[in-house]
Amino acid sequence: MPISSVLHHIPADSIVRGVEVQNVRSRVDTESIVGLAESIYANGLASPLTVWMSDGAVHLVAGFRRLAAMEYIRTNIDELWSTADERLIVPVQFLEGTLQDALDFNVLENVQRESLSIIDLATRIHKMATEDGVAAADIAQRLAITQERAEQSIAVIEGGCPGLLSRLGQGGSLGISLSAAYELVSLYGKDEQEKRLAKFDRAGEKVTAPLVATDSEGNVKLPGAKAKRTMLARAEGRQGPAAEMAKILLGWVMGTTTEDAVISAMQAYTEATPDAEPPKAEEPA
Repeated sequence: MPISSVLHHIPADSIVRGVEVQNVRSRVDTESIVGLAESIYANGLASPLTVWMSDGAVHLVAGFRRLAAMEYIRTNIDELWSTADERLIVPVQFLEGTLQDALDFNVLENVQRESLSIIDLATRIHKMATEDGVAAADIAQRLAITQERAEQSIAVIEGGCPGLLSRLGQGGSLGISLSAAYELVSLYGKDEQEKRLAKFDRAGEKVTAPLVATDSEGNVKLPGAKAKRTMLARAEGRQGPAAEMAKILLGWVMGTTTEDAVISAMQAYTEATPDAEPPKAEEPA
């Protein structure tokens, strides 16, 4: 994705926003725009906007916040700032390549600047996989992330309930990490996810996922390979029944423990920890 080294200055109102290339950020903090505007006004713009030409139109690829901040300066701080013929003039560099190059650059640039929210990145990854047909391994390479993160993002956006998605990446007791969300999606259907979220809300506890799964009749369900790895990671450092369950799971992963032994151990674990109860798990891989 080569970018021209030549700097151009063009009117801000000639730049198309959100048509061919939509900002990957779904939420923009107004206070951060004001702060950025004050910084740009005091110190100048550290880097130009990135734009892409298509059918004679100039599309904004990277710099949505910077452009909003410059418009804020013009409207609220100094109406004569960076103007020519009463139009706001902004510095840009042109991205050479295809529309897909422009979309990828929008994600990369946002990841490398202000932290991109988990939900925004996961949504973009899911769109690349489902609408553009890009494999998780290729997404990982193009966005400079791990393949595991790409796969988890796709699964969570596909299988997560609205309540879970709204909490993804939030702080505090209401928030949930991508890995914890993936674990819940691996074990629960959407209705059961909502029930578990409500349960944690009532208890005022941070959302986590249990180590074992049972269906509505209390029958133990075995997790798939990816869920097993997540469960083992979560069990590290635990004591008591969870630690014993981790040992059994490790033996299953290594092929030294039979399925019957795992089911028996899970039943014992469930009796010892009655709050552990997720459904929907893959068959063991």
